[in-house]
Amino acid sequence: MHANPTSPAAESDGQTPRQILRRAGRALKIGRGLTSLAIGVVAAGVLLGAWLVVDARARFGALGRWAGLVAIALPLAAALANAAASKRQPHAPTTPWSMPCNSTGRWPKVHNGALFC
Repeated sequence: MHANPTSPAAESDGQTPRQILRRAGRALKIGRGLTSLAIGVVAAGVLLGAWLVVDARARFGALGRWAGLVAIALPLAAALANAAASKRQPHAPTTPWSMPCNSTGRWPKVHNGALFC
């Protein structure tokens, strides 16, 4: 990959700057999903370790073990849901508050509930 993605050499490879940005956006979404999965696995592992220590001392019955299973499965389910949601959501917010006005280049201001550039 070239140092300057908009150089003629990069375009001669068949990739326009828009294609490069699209590929980078996909990589960002994949990375965000894998990060949330990793956090869920770590959280489930910590809960599993804590639950095993508590269970070894308190000797929970069958109901307590089911509660432990649910406590371990919840972070994993939340991580899977978050990974799926990160694949669907855009990588940058598109609200008027997050981008400058096209005409002036300044950030919008609110006065009496109305948005001004």
